[in-house]
Amino acid sequence: MTKIFSRKCWNKTNYWLEEGKQYRFTTQGTWKDGSLDDCDSFGWTKTGNSYKDRLIKIFENFRRMPSANWFSMIGAIEKNKKTFIDIGAMVKNNQVYTATATGYLWCFANDLSIAYINNKGSIFLKIEDL
Repeated sequence: MTKIFSRKCWNKTNYWLEEGKQYRFTTQGTWKDGSLDDCDSFGWTKTGNSYKDRLIKIFENFRRMPSANWFSMIGAIEKNKKTFIDIGAMVKNNQVYTATATGYLWCFANDLSIAYINNKGSIFLKIEDL
């Protein structure tokens, strides 16, 4: 297992992925975005109508992976944006991942690039070759 810290923009793992091979991700633990409640690797969404919720909604498209939840665990092979993987969603849905490139897996909590300073905690990631 590798520990993925929510405060780091990039966490290098020791996992070497090979293009075309299949993998299963599992995660354990929680992390926290500022003063919000703890969340697992699937992250969180806000659906309320408070000022804070509306402000969060405005910034959704500026997350590092806009299509994934806030604080979902995201992976990328060799930090390549074209290989972004929503690991949190794959874990939640028990999906298998087929690697689109070869190289080391790097991970991060899906947040604004400039907002990592208030993040807390870490989640363990395990990858199984299939």
